[in-house]
Amino acid sequence: MSGLYLFECCLKKARFIVSFLFVLLTITISFAEKSREGWLSGFSFSFLPTHDPSDFSYYEVQGVYLSKLVSRKEIISLVAGFGGAMGLLRHKKEYSFFINAKFEVGPSLYKDIFMIVLSTGPAVITRFRFSNHDFGGPLSFFSSVGLNFLPLWRISVAYRLQHMSNANLFRTNHRLNLHIIELNYHF
Repeated sequence: MSGLYLFECCLKKARFIVSFLFVLLTITISFAEKSREGWLSGFSFSFLPTHDPSDFSYYEVQGVYLSKLVSRKEIISLVAGFGGAMGLLRHKKEYSFFINAKFEVGPSLYKDIFMIVLSTGPAVITRFRFSNHDFGGPLSFFSSVGLNFLPLWRISVAYRLQHMSNANLFRTNHRLNLHIIELNYHF
């Protein structure tokens, strides 16, 4: 894979991100208070998997309900939530759909502007055997760690490192690690 091809792929994704943000900002004229409490929904996609960028692409839509458990003078609070996601995992010309239940927890820092997110949950994938990758079976677990940034509006941007594995439930357990970018809207 040439560097030029990688650059073109990243450029296409960057154009999509800018367009998506423009649409969200145009629709969102709400200057309401920032808050980590309540519903968020968003779109996620992978960029540069940890071993071979040409292998897998990941796209997801998600919905999560977050609630503050403990708060200390608006400087730090502990946030937890439940939700779900569904999406598409693509390997060259092979596709798999997935549905994922998730539990998220993490500290929200400095008046809810930053949040460190730990997330995990089971997932069902429709295709678990790809040409050179075998997840072992239809049940997998998606776990991630990331940083979420909530600027002035109700829109947040996040980066997360996601690990996909079947936790050795099946004989074969080819793992997959992905770098994910998220764009979310907080209701």
